[in-house]
This record gives sequence, C-alpha cells and structure tokens, in this order.
Amino acid sequence: MNPIRVLIGVLACMLLVWFGMIYMPGRTSGPRIPKEDMSWKDRDREFSLEAVRARALKNPDSFEAQVALGKLYLRRGESSEAVTALQTALRLKPTDGDCLLHPGKALHNQGRTEEALNAFEQAGRNDSSLGEAFSRAAVIYYRRRDLDNAIPLFRQAIRANPSDATSHNNLASALASRGDYDQAIAEYEAVLQSEPKNGSVMNLIAACHRAKGDTRVATDWYRRACDAGYHSACSAARRPVN
Repeated sequence: MNPIRVLIGVLACMLLVWFGMIYMPGRTSGPRIPKEDMSWKDRDREFSLEAVRARALKNPDSFEAQVALGKLYLRRGESSEAVTALQTALRLKPTDGDCLLHPGKALHNQGRTEEALNAFEQAGRNDSSLGEAFSRAAVIYYRRRDLDNAIPLFRQAIRANPSDATSHNNLASALASRGDYDQAIAEYEAVLQSEPKNGSVMNLIAACHRAKGDTRVATDWYRRACDAGYHSACSAARRPVN
C-alpha cells in the first residue's frame, strides 16, 4: 500500500470531521440545519462573535439578534457585554422568561447579586415552568441564610421540574438547616431515586437520622454510604450503637 496515499486519505478524513460533514459517534446525524432555519437559541453557535455582533448592530430591533449576541457573550465570560445585549433584548420583549434568565446569570457573574435575584424572580413570575429561575433565586437566598424565602423557591423549582435532583438536594439541605429532618430525609431520598449510588446523599440521610436521635437507623445509612464508596462515612459506620 502506498504510504503517501494513506497519508492523503487520513488528512482528507480529518478535514471532513473538522467541518462536520460526516457522521461521527456523539455528533448529530443527518443533514446540517440551514442557518436561516435555525432558532435564535442555536443560530449564534454557527457564527463568529464579529458576525453575531454585526447582525445585532444591523438589526437593533431584532429580539433574536440581541439574545444571540448576549448569549454568545455570556458563554465567552464577557458578563458586562452580555448584560448590555440582553437588556436590549428585554426592552424589545420584556415578558420573555427565558431571556430574563440569561441577564440574571450575567449579573450574578459580575457580583451584582441583588439585580440578578430580581431578574431570576421576574423570570419565574413570567414563566412558572422555568425551574432554573426559581432554583437560582433560591440559592441566593439560601446563601444569605434566608430559609423562609429559599425553601418555597426550591419547592417551586421542583414543581417545575420534579426530576431535578439538584433542587431536591438543595431543598433537603435548607430543611435540615431549619431542623426539619423528616422532610429533609424525604428530599434526600428523592435524590437517591435518580442517583441510587450517591454515597454523599446517604451520608446526609444518616446525619439527619443521627440529629433526630435515631442512632441505629443512622448507623445503617452510614454503612450504606461506606459501601457505596463514600469513605468519610466508614468510621461512623463502625461506631458501636448504644
């Protein structure tokens, strides 16, 4: 076999993969979507920053163009520019919940926590199915130790997305911080439904039972956590039960 032909074939294959022209495992099969048919949520991924910015400048009244620019800035970590573009989009469509979520993220990245909180809460008011908005607002309150506001928002996040293990876990932590151990245990067990081998969560369930004074049940959960590979629980699992 001619080694030069082999080398040319390999290089040609690499170029085809680079330009996304052939199917590879993990890629989306089928034809590429024409740019003009793509939604604003995906279209900006096909362009350079210069092209997206040029489109936004050319179409200052286009909600889609401003959102695309803002999201691209957000992914690049340029929070200040993202806020500017997304706030322009919001002036065009002030009730769009998903759009409100993105400037909230950018504001939070800038340390403008109060403004971010307002954006997340407004996004949730505009779209009750937007679980991420409730969850992000709840985390801000939780970090302030404001459990009275955090807990209802975590519950709203779960209503919007019942399978969201992160919100179940966060709600459980907030409930445990308030001393509501039975409810916390129920939320941690909800996490285990989707993550049955999560030793860290088993350890937290054990800690809740221990705080309630249920030593035998706590020890059993410590053993489960240890068996699941959460080694920090192993010493507690070996502790004699009184």
